[in-house]
Amino acid sequence: MKKKIGYGSLSSVLFLFAIIFSFTLNSYTLGDSILALLNLKSWSSNTNGFHYTIIYSGILIIISLAIGNKFPTDIGSIHIPRTKGKKIIFCFITVIVMFLIVLNLKMK
Repeated sequence: MKKKIGYGSLSSVLFLFAIIFSFTLNSYTLGDSILALLNLKSWSSNTNGFHYTIIYSGILIIISLAIGNKFPTDIGSIHIPRTKGKKIIFCFITVIVMFLIVLNLKMK
């Protein structure tokens, strides 16, 4: 079967964008600049506190995986096999919840 470019191909582009969106180089974050253009906050307290860019990046990664799983036969599709998918998603959500709990404890 010959693979074609389709919606699944968008998953790899979106995944790469999510990584670049949250990556910091010489104290410059592309995601912060994009959020500033959209008049959205990138930090919970000016330049300190919780970095919302990471949350937005995580959401983009989850969307890219959902698109990749929906269209796994397209070129460049990033998908997770069903048997591993539930375990990976559970671990990802567990790590995020633990991170938020620790962050909340430090802010008090």
